[in-house]
Amino acid sequence: MVLLSVVSLVIQRNALAYRQKIELYIILRSLLANRTLNKTGGNREKRLAYRQGIFHTFQAMNQAEERYGDAVFFERLHTVDTKDFAAAMDIYGNAFPLHERQPAASISDRVFNGKNQLMIGRFNEKVVFMALLWPFESSPFILLDYMATNTDYRGNKIATRFLQQMEIVLRQTNKYFILEAEDPAFGPNREQRQRRVHFYRANGARQLAGIQFMLPALQEGPSTEMILMIFPAWHSETIEGPIIRQLIIRIYKELYNRNEEEALLNSSGYIDKTTITFA
Repeated sequence: MVLLSVVSLVIQRNALAYRQKIELYIILRSLLANRTLNKTGGNREKRLAYRQGIFHTFQAMNQAEERYGDAVFFERLHTVDTKDFAAAMDIYGNAFPLHERQPAASISDRVFNGKNQLMIGRFNEKVVFMALLWPFESSPFILLDYMATNTDYRGNKIATRFLQQMEIVLRQTNKYFILEAEDPAFGPNREQRQRRVHFYRANGARQLAGIQFMLPALQEGPSTEMILMIFPAWHSETIEGPIIRQLIIRIYKELYNRNEEEALLNSSGYIDKTTITFA
């Protein structure tokens, strides 16, 4: 009888994991779909129905998982006038210095308009994790713009679990996260920067070798030296230089509202290269 109970629990957990894969697959498939609906000016009812459909799908998944008290449930948040959005913004504000943060109003507008995809993680109904995604149209890349965990819940591998689940979906959809990480060769907090880079490496990300990238001050403060990483690992040992050039230009234009000249001025290591390796 005990053996049957154990087998039953394993089956239940495997079924839940499979449902999570399906839901996360739906999320990434919806990223560009939402952008397209908004861009083409589809009627408001159509966009609203689409968003509600995804939202209720996540509701059903979370209800199915409620039996496990230690579970963190990830879902996409579409609304910006809720306590959940405010909680996500509190996590965001506590995790990043002012000069590395987009103004709250900008994030609110981008989430509302479907440009940024806001993911949250719940633990016992409390928002304890947030991530902002920016899918680039007609590109295999999605910028993992920000990712942070509530300070009281750090050390529980919530971000690791998020990346593990997203890796399944990214591979299924032939997509990749592009990651910006503070360069551990610079700054007063080099040990902290090194830990962050190690975290991404431990979860399967690869650094673009020799690429130097400056994050312009988004609010008051200095620019920040960054490295670029790809997650999951790229499908070959090299990547074409023009792909990275175009990606950096798009980051500067779409995320930072800066022109191509500034993008090229504040980054290096790829302009004269036909291929780029990974560190």
